[in-house]
Amino acid sequence: METRFMGDIGQSLKLGWQTMKTNFWFFLVLLIAVGVISSLLQGIAEKAQNVATIFVLINIVFTVIYRMGFIRIFLNYVDNDEVDAGTVFSCIPLFFKFIAGTILFALAVAGAPALTMILYVKTMSPIFAIASAALVILSIVYAIRFSFYGWLIIDEELGPVEALRVSAEITDGIKWDLLGFYIVIGIINMLGAMVLGIGLLATIPATGVAMAFVYRNLIGETKVPVAQGTIPPEKIINARKSPYQP
Repeated sequence: METRFMGDIGQSLKLGWQTMKTNFWFFLVLLIAVGVISSLLQGIAEKAQNVATIFVLINIVFTVIYRMGFIRIFLNYVDNDEVDAGTVFSCIPLFFKFIAGTILFALAVAGAPALTMILYVKTMSPIFAIASAALVILSIVYAIRFSFYGWLIIDEELGPVEALRVSAEITDGIKWDLLGFYIVIGIINMLGAMVLGIGLLATIPATGVAMAFVYRNLIGETKVPVAQGTIPPEKIINARKSPYQP
């Protein structure tokens, strides 16, 4: 299988930073609104004991909706497509696909390590301790392998199983590169969180757009970087139309 080209990490972060600066006030208002709504729902759930479960579920639904919406927003900025506040809610029809994909992702990544850790705690057997450590490493590999499942559900409207399969396909052969990329954006967001959390208002959009840029490179739909000459044309696979569109 041909190894995909994920692009230069520095270029992706540069694009993310420039996009964040250009649209800073949009991201600022959006992130604050999301934070306020989520905090209100959580606060109500903690105080209203008789209806706590209902508000917990509402908060989960809201979290999934804005997560999907942010993926769509980041992709639209990379594609030079229109973005407005309504874009956050544009992916609601994909809600159940996204939920199903998230559950399958969690089972694939954390299922086996969690089970062996429970067995170790109950038996204190060194065999389960060794198996648990080995499975943690395997979980990291799977987390990278399936990391674009949500992007494929939102962008290509794939089913959850197909999204996991395609994510595994487009990340084949570049897991070390992606690990380095995820470590870098993780550090950037950690630094943002250290500034009383305020820095996240800048780092979340910047790293989100950077990840959208990497995703576009991997599925072969990159547009802007090709025009800038940053990606060799021969590395772009089916640049005009994704091969995964159903």
